[in-house]
Amino acid sequence: MKKFHKLLSVIIITLSLLIGNLSVVSYAQTNSDFINTSARTLYLSDKSTVSQKDIENYDVITLEQENIMAVNGNEVIQLVDNGLPLVISAEGALGIYEFEKLGFTEIPNIVSSGVDVLGYFVFNENNNYCYGVLGQIEAKEIPIDELDQLDYRGVFSSKETDEYSPLPIFEVPVYESLNTIDLRSIDLTDFVNEVEKYRKDIKKNSISIEKPDVVKMQLPDKNFNGVPYYGFIYINNSSSGPGSLSITQYRYNICTYTLNGSTYVITDIVSQITVASKPSTILATGTYVGYYNTRVHANITNMDVIGQSYINSNTSSSYTMSGGFSVGAGGKIVSGNASASTTNVYNMNSQKVTNDFYAQKYKNWNCDPVVNSYGTSWCVEPGIRIRNNQAQTYKSGAFTSFQGGYLYNQYVGFAIPFFEVGGWW
Repeated sequence: MKKFHKLLSVIIITLSLLIGNLSVVSYAQTNSDFINTSARTLYLSDKSTVSQKDIENYDVITLEQENIMAVNGNEVIQLVDNGLPLVISAEGALGIYEFEKLGFTEIPNIVSSGVDVLGYFVFNENNNYCYGVLGQIEAKEIPIDELDQLDYRGVFSSKETDEYSPLPIFEVPVYESLNTIDLRSIDLTDFVNEVEKYRKDIKKNSISIEKPDVVKMQLPDKNFNGVPYYGFIYINNSSSGPGSLSITQYRYNICTYTLNGSTYVITDIVSQITVASKPSTILATGTYVGYYNTRVHANITNMDVIGQSYINSNTSSSYTMSGGFSVGAGGKIVSGNASASTTNVYNMNSQKVTNDFYAQKYKNWNCDPVVNSYGTSWCVEPGIRIRNNQAQTYKSGAFTSFQGGYLYNQYVGFAIPFFEVGGWW
C-alpha cells in the first residue's frame, strides 16, 4: 500500500474557509450521542506484526514512544488507513514528529501550552491524515458554595499571552519540555467518540478534499476551505474529570505581496474553541461566574493583527471582513487576491458575548451561555486577519487559547485553566 497521503488536519466539529469567505459559528450541543461507553484499546508494544482483524476488535491504537522502531510501520499505517485512530506517547511538543518513524509524511508542527501531553494522534479520513495533540489539564477544585462569590475575572489565567520569538523560515520550532503520562492510565473513550462524531459530520456535510493542504466543507449555505492546528484535552483526566476542551485553528492564505524590498503575507485565521461537560456537570454561567474566555492572537514581533470578527450575542448574524492593508504604490501581488473579502455567518445560540479588542496583537471573546444544561458542549468560532511583515525572513504564526472557565456538579466546582494551540507555517 502506498504510504503517502494528502495532509488534512481537522477534528471534531470542523469549520473551514472559502476563498474570500470566513465563517464564525457558535452553538451548543448535548453530549448524549456518544458512540462508545468504553473504548477498546489496542496497546502495541514490542511485537513486530499486527493483524488486520484488530480493526474489528478495537476502537483505537496506542503506541509508546520507545516501541516505535519495534513495530512494522507499514502494518500500523494500514490499520490507521482502515479506520483506527493512533495515539503515540511522546515527550515534549516535538513528539509530533515521531509519526515520521512509522512512515507518515507531511506532519505539521503543533504547539500546545498549559497541558500535560499524553501523546499525539493521527487518524485517516477520505485518504487524508488528521493530526493533533492529546493532553490532560488539572482543574482546581472549588467548594460549590463559593462559586457564586467569585468574580468572573478570577477564572482567567494569570498567564498573559506570550510573545513568541520570530521563527526563521528554515528552522523547526523548539518548545518547552512537557510531562508525558502513561497511556495505559487514560480512558480514551471521549477522544474516540469525538473522532466518530467528526466522521459523522463528514458524511452529513459532504466534506471533500481538493488539494493536499486544503479541506473543503459543503453545507447548505456555506462552502469553505482551510488548514488547521488542533488539540483535544481532558480536564483532570478522562475517567473522573468533569469534561474536556478542544481547539481547532484553521487558516486561509489571502495573498502574498512585495513592497520596497520586503515580502508581506496576509492570512485569515478562524478558530473553534469547545468546552464540553460530562452528563453530571454543567458550565458555570450567569449567577455562577458568568463567562468562559477565549483568545486568538499573533503576538509575534513580525506579525500584526489587522482585522477581527465582531460576534453578536444570542442571534444568527453575519459580518464581512476585508482590507486592513494596502499593497501601496510600487507593490506587487505575488499570489492570491488583495481585495478578497470574508463574509461570515454565525449563530451564538443563547450565548451572550463580549468582544474585547483592546490589544493590537490579541483579541478576546468572553462567552456567557444564557440557557444552559448538564452534559452540554459550548462552542465559539472567532476569526482574525493577520499580516506577516517580514515574510522573506520569518514564518507566519498564530495561536488560539482557552483563557478560563468553570464547570461544576452538585458537589464541587472546577476552575479550568489556560490551554493554547497553534503553530508556524
